Amino acid sequence: LITAPEIEILRRAKESVGGVIQAPTTHTQNDEYDDAQLLDEPNRLPAGHGVSWIGQAWRIFLARPFLWLMLGVGYVVLMTILSFIPIVNFLVGLFHPCVVAGLAYVAYQIDVGDDVGLGDVFVGFRHQVVQQVLLVGLSMVVVFVALAVMAVLMGIFGSSLTNPSQITQNTTAILIMILVGLIFFIPLSMVMWLAPILVLFHEMSALSAMKLSFKACVRNILPFLVYTIVIGLIAIIAMIPFGLGYFVLLPMLFISMYVIYKDTLIAHH
Repeated sequence: LITAPEIEILRRAKESVGGVIQAPTTHTQNDEYDDAQLLDEPNRLPAGHGVSWIGQAWRIFLARPFLWLMLGVGYVVLMTILSFIPIVNFLVGLFHPCVVAGLAYVAYQIDVGDDVGLGDVFVGFRHQVVQQVLLVGLSMVVVFVALAVMAVLMGIFGSSLTNPSQITQNTTAILIMILVGLIFFIPLSMVMWLAPILVLFHEMSALSAMKLSFKACVRNILPFLVYTIVIGLIAIIAMIPFGLGYFVLLPMLFISMYVIYKDTLIAHH
């Protein structure tokens, strides 16, 4: 079995009736936790860790499968309903990092053997909310820049795209637009992947969390590539039973974010 993570988490959080996060206490007898630190320079891991991350996430899922299934079903149903409500659907996107951080906190609690309940999912809404919302704001700047570039490209290649006789020009234009999209999308995914967890667990600013998240992803590009391929294959398999496998896959994705965070950014003694 994989041992509990060595993690410095929420070191300034205090118990409060007002709803501030409670720092975990069940592991204080282990000196390893007292010495755990957030790394300035992420660990560089071999490609095989991309599979290991999924295996560790599966272990955490199996520790509380019914809780994770409830969270998976609830997430899909709630997001589907809220997406049809004007203004509310915008707010859902704005506060989504709070959800990601809360699910990572649940994964952490299970990983170290602490008591956990559905209420812990909302811990991200009670701590560092402003910084979590700033994550979305900063990411939207990147999205707007990407859309602006795409609009310019549409203006440049617009005539060739609407002319069926210009097959070579059409193909080139489409490939260029896809490449530009990837140039923006991939780095954006990297800066956002671990940022909500860093904001919640370590009280980092949005910008600092995004920088460290990006650094961790770039430094571990090979395991991330393996991880992405394996997750893609699992996603295909999850579609077979009427898509029901996604109720398991979604929690696994959120758990794996926590696993990747502790594997790449926490000092192991």
